[in-house]
Amino acid sequence: MYPIIVVFSGLRKEYMPFLDHIGGQLGLVDEEKRARNNQVTTIPSMRILMHTITHFPKAVYLPTSGGGKSAQKVEFVGLPNQCIYCKQIGHFVNECEHRKSKVISSKRDQNSQSMYPNV
Repeated sequence: MYPIIVVFSGLRKEYMPFLDHIGGQLGLVDEEKRARNNQVTTIPSMRILMHTITHFPKAVYLPTSGGGKSAQKVEFVGLPNQCIYCKQIGHFVNECEHRKSKVISSKRDQNSQSMYPNV
């Protein structure tokens, strides 16, 4: 499990009692770290233990009093430099040699098909 700090900038007061539930949508909430983080800053934040770090939502959706949904921006702090393409730690996706080699071979395939369409 990967420990990630999640920040909920601009979270409205009425949602504060539900902070654990909101964080639980992303992963396992680390209660001790959440309490300590909220004492230090006025911006709601917590430590989440995530099973995978391949997908980070930009928002979570919270119910509104009118029956709709409101998007709450989510920011992730302290991410390890793990590539979301090959899942290896030590580089980001834009630096991934595995991805670059696949893109290059894919372009070669497209070029050869356009040169010889009936082959």
